[in-house]
Amino acid sequence: TLHVEGINLQSLNSPETAIIPFKILTPWWQLWYIRLAFIAAILLGIHLYINNIRKGKKQKHEMEKTMAELQIKALQAQMNPHFIFNSINGIQYYILDNKTDKVLGYLSDFSKVVRTTMEHTSRKWIHVNEEMEFLSSYLRLEQMRFPDKFEFDIRWLGNDSQPEAVQIPPMTIQPFVENSIRHGFTAITHLGKIGVTFEMPEENLVKITVTDNGKGRPEGAEQPSGFLAETRKHSGSLTSERIRLLNTPENPGRFRVTYTDLSEDGIRTGLKVELWLPAKLG
Repeated sequence: TLHVEGINLQSLNSPETAIIPFKILTPWWQLWYIRLAFIAAILLGIHLYINNIRKGKKQKHEMEKTMAELQIKALQAQMNPHFIFNSINGIQYYILDNKTDKVLGYLSDFSKVVRTTMEHTSRKWIHVNEEMEFLSSYLRLEQMRFPDKFEFDIRWLGNDSQPEAVQIPPMTIQPFVENSIRHGFTAITHLGKIGVTFEMPEENLVKITVTDNGKGRPEGAEQPSGFLAETRKHSGSLTSERIRLLNTPENPGRFRVTYTDLSEDGIRTGLKVELWLPAKLG
């Protein structure tokens, strides 16, 4: 309550005191229910933050587990019994034919393919030169199994970096190379050709291009799923799933696989497969 008095200095008269009541309201931030709501909001935020951390760790764990399972399945797909037995039979044929030089070379390639495949299942990254050597050994074995059927060329096109210094996820390229042999070169009369190139269009990204001059995809199989369903569905779908898991929600299309039909005068003359994979230096 405010009391106000006025005094006349000449007559010294004083009128009645004016009484003015007023009320000072409590600031909103000091109200008990506002404080309670603020504390509740802080506790809720902490709870959500902890849950997000736990959820992120769980998702990461599940992703790593899925990747490990896919790698094991990819190993099983690559080291299928037909490939192993046919390779061994091919080597035995050259032994019986007394072609010692070829036998030694094929034995070296076969042991390298088996050893490398086993080693790669426990590794998240391999150097590009290792992948190039693995593909070369694998393709030489396939040439042994299919004499005079195809030739191949594997190249590194990176300018600033060397394949020994660039790392990529393992066991991602072989299924597409195998598909060229088993599907693209079936019933062709000309010499098949497979080209594999590695390049770095930008930092932390490697582009692998696999091309062949085979008969291409059948009509109506323009979508990868339809194509792989008739050829290498198992290993191809595994590779696509692995690449999908490598992406992040912020950039879901950075790592991918694309298919391009090659043609001349309206006739399909091959297939180009492009893979964009994560990479790191070291």
